[in-house]
Formats: sequence, C-alpha cells, structure tokens
Amino acid sequence: MRPFLGPVLERSLSPFPRKTICHEGEAARLEHLATVQEIIGRHGFTEAPDYVAVTMYWSLYLGILAFWTNDESTNQEATRALIDYSIRYYVQLISGTGADTGETHAR
Repeated sequence: MRPFLGPVLERSLSPFPRKTICHEGEAARLEHLATVQEIIGRHGFTEAPDYVAVTMYWSLYLGILAFWTNDESTNQEATRALIDYSIRYYVQLISGTGADTGETHAR
C-alpha cells in the first residue's frame, strides 16, 4: 500500500500553501509537531525550536515518508539509513553542535 500513500501525504500534509486545507491533515500535522516539541523538552531543551527548526523537522519528516513510499530496498533499509542520518542532522541543528564545514559527512 506504500505507493498509494504518496498522493495522500502530498495532499494532506504538504507544507506548501494551498487554496483549500485538509483540516484532518492540518490537525495531524499540528498534533505531531506538538508531540515533537514535548519530546525535545524532555531531552533538556528549554526553549521550543524556532520556526526554521520546526520547518526543517517537518521537511525531513515528509521527505522520509516520500522516500519510504518508493523504497524498494530489502526491508526498506535505505529508508532506515535515511532516518538515522536525518535524526543526527536534526539533533545537530537544534543543539548547535554541527560543524559548519560538513567534514563529518564528507567521504
């Protein structure tokens, strides 16, 4: 059923402005982001991430879902690798610990 999720996700959870909003999708997005804010708070971040950090999180989340809908690797191993990389990236983003040089990812 993964191939059918792409259009559903695009329509209901897209970050792009639309003339009509899917209210259920918007409610799901807001609930999801509130949960993420709660998790971040439990890990010692006293301030909520700014708009850029929240936008980056949502973009990563949708990107992973979109990738997963077309991932033909065994047990979706490529998606799992993308999730691992994305989590490390996001933690660096919100903690301010990422190197600006990109050395940790350049090989």
